[in-house]
Amino acid sequence: MYLGEKKKVLFVAGTEYKPEYLTNYLNDINPEDIIILNSYGREVLQPFGDIMRDIIITVYQENIEDIFVVGDEGTGTSSQPGRCTCPSVPQDKLETLEYLFENCMPEFPSMSLRGWLEGNRTATDYVEKSADTIRNHPLMPSDVIVHGLFINTATDELSEEVVF
Repeated sequence: MYLGEKKKVLFVAGTEYKPEYLTNYLNDINPEDIIILNSYGREVLQPFGDIMRDIIITVYQENIEDIFVVGDEGTGTSSQPGRCTCPSVPQDKLETLEYLFENCMPEFPSMSLRGWLEGNRTATDYVEKSADTIRNHPLMPSDVIVHGLFINTATDELSEEVVF
């Protein structure tokens, strides 16, 4: 895949992925040229959130050429199912937040309060939406290649690599 080229790559992965676990999938890259940005949960990147800022700064400071968004193929649903039920939160607050999501929050296009609270349902959703957010960010250099990497942590196998 990278045959002899010296590249720096960035992995964007959940906290369950250990550095040695990810570096096993790119044999042709020196481990010193791999940077791993771990985040908690499987949330879609917000275009102007903390994780996206860290990605952009890392790309420019470290001259990153490839970004791998890692999803766990062994996980079928959100890491916290049913968390959108908030019985103790007053209904008027939920309605206000829903209004804000629908009308005032450009960083959440076509998302509802329920969708934000539930997070992504599948690894594919997480990887596709996150890769799209990274690739289309106005501060992201156009020559950076964004990959989706699906790893089944139950079997410790690479399921698929997709270039977006």
